Amino acid sequence: MVRLDGTWLVAPERSAADRRRDRRRRCCDAGRPIYRYEDLPSAQLATRTMLRKQFRRRPAEGQDPVASYMVHRGFAPLYAVIDAKRLPPLPPVRKAAWDRARTCARCGATQATLYTKGLDGRRYCEGCHEPAAAAWWYGERATGRTTAAAWAAELLADMRRDPDKVALLYVGYPTSTMSQTVRAETWKGEVLFSARVCDSDTFYREGQDTHPAELADAFRRLGGRRLLSWRGEENWLSRLQEAMHEHVGDLDLTFAGGRAGPHWDEWQAERPPLIEPHPFQYQHQLRRQEDPSCRPPELLAHVRHVVTEMAIRACHWHLVTCPECELSLPFGTSAAADRWAKQHSETGHTISHRTEPGDIVPSAVNRR
Repeated sequence: MVRLDGTWLVAPERSAADRRRDRRRRCCDAGRPIYRYEDLPSAQLATRTMLRKQFRRRPAEGQDPVASYMVHRGFAPLYAVIDAKRLPPLPPVRKAAWDRARTCARCGATQATLYTKGLDGRRYCEGCHEPAAAAWWYGERATGRTTAAAWAAELLADMRRDPDKVALLYVGYPTSTMSQTVRAETWKGEVLFSARVCDSDTFYREGQDTHPAELADAFRRLGGRRLLSWRGEENWLSRLQEAMHEHVGDLDLTFAGGRAGPHWDEWQAERPPLIEPHPFQYQHQLRRQEDPSCRPPELLAHVRHVVTEMAIRACHWHLVTCPECELSLPFGTSAAADRWAKQHSETGHTISHRTEPGDIVPSAVNRR
């Protein structure tokens, strides 16, 4: 015989979840039993809203609630569905909208409650959300690539008609010392001006900074040009114009030529690292391409490079296929396709590569 210490428990200790469940309220202040989201018999009991949206019913005259439903700020009365009164039939147009909201736009499945909306605004069942989101993403990228190519081609054509009409502008972030780095070049690479502008006498550094008055003539040369930037911020340019306003007046400079960075993102069509099991439904944004350099000359040279590439090269989808895994994965760039293929090659499977035109929405077995 083993003598038990007084602190021991012969019966196993109950879990914290079971103890919390025992402390739950069983009845509301009116004495009706309480139901929660996880234990509500939705086919038998419903609130007024549930009756209207799911069953097209309303409580009958004199019908009393039989239970209470715990909501965020108290309790909602629950009514027996079988005793509720049916609402009048809907007009044809509203009936069609009612049925459409409860029918999956992809597989045609129906249910009493509303399906949730996908990325394209249509409603899908749980199993169809991910493939529908993938199809939407590739459709958006195909459109974005076509738009980026058209933008770059139009910009180059404008430049060929008048080489002095387009200028590349880099405007740095205004620092706490009231100074900004600014550089402007022509499309051919001729430097219009490159300086660090400082409009504060307190923080002005002799030999490093340039007073706004010294750049007045150079800034006037930008007037009437289509300014092109990488990812230039309008507020940074506005801050610079405020500093120059006293000396050059109101030039009203804007990045009318556009920003090459967002178009390059669409052209590359890369996604951030995957999140399983719903990579498209919950992570459908584009991966922002890294700046090639923080030095203005190299950055503006990169702008010329990407605009030229988008204008003269045909965009393609790079498909990597693994027959053993039944995968056919489209990628926006060959580099992204090669990265995945290199990781997957550790399995020893045979991997093949091919390309499709970029304006075609890829049809993939498993889009990633």
